[in-house]
Amino acid sequence: MAVVESEKTAVVMSERFLQYVWMASGGLSALSVEKLLPLRRQRVVLFPDTDPDGSAFARWKAIADEASRRFLSPVYVSRLLERHATPEQKAAKIDITDYLFH
Repeated sequence: MAVVESEKTAVVMSERFLQYVWMASGGLSALSVEKLLPLRRQRVVLFPDTDPDGSAFARWKAIADEASRRFLSPVYVSRLLERHATPEQKAAKIDITDYLFH
C-alpha cells in the first residue's frame, strides 16, 4: 500500500507502479492514525509532498511512528523527496509524480 496526499498523484502512480495499491489521504493534514487503521495488516509506505523546511515529512513521520506503535507493525515514510529534491523543488512543494515525471 502506498499513500500520497493528492488523488491526482494516486491515479498517476497507480498507472506507472502496478505493484502497489495507491491511495490518497486527501491532503497533508488529512492523514491520521485512525485513517490508516484499515491498512494495519498491510505493508504501508507514505509519500508526503516535500517543502522547504521538512515539516510535511515530519508530520507524516510522526503519524507513521504512532501508527507503527499502535498496529504493532511498521508504517514507513519514504525519504525520497527529502533526500533528492532540489531547494527549488522543495520551495514548489512538489509531490512524487512531479519529481519522477517532470
